[in-house]
Amino acid sequence: MDVNKERLLKDMRQVVAQTQALLEAGGEKLGKTRESVVEHLEAAKDSLVDLERDLERGARRTARRIHHYAEDNPWEVAGVCLAVGLVLGAVLGLAAGQRRD
Repeated sequence: MDVNKERLLKDMRQVVAQTQALLEAGGEKLGKTRESVVEHLEAAKDSLVDLERDLERGARRTARRIHHYAEDNPWEVAGVCLAVGLVLGAVLGLAAGQRRD
C-alpha cells in the first residue's frame, strides 16, 4: 500500500472520530450547522470506506501479480532472494563488527 494513502486513511479516521466526539459533546448547541456537519461526516465515512476498499483491492492485485511472477520465474526469484540475503548478511556482519571495536 502506498505510504501517502495509508497516512491519508489514518488522518481521515482521526477526523471522523474527532468530529463524532465533537457532535456528541456539543452537538445540540450547533443547531442547523449540526445537520450540515452530520451530512459531511457521513459523506466522509463513505469516502473512507471506498478508499479502504480500493486500497485493499490494489494490495490483493499486487499480491496476485507477485505470486504469478514467482510461479513463472522461480529461479529468478530465488536468485534475487539469495542476493538480498547476501547483502543483508554482509551489512549486518559489518555493523556487528563495528560495535565490537
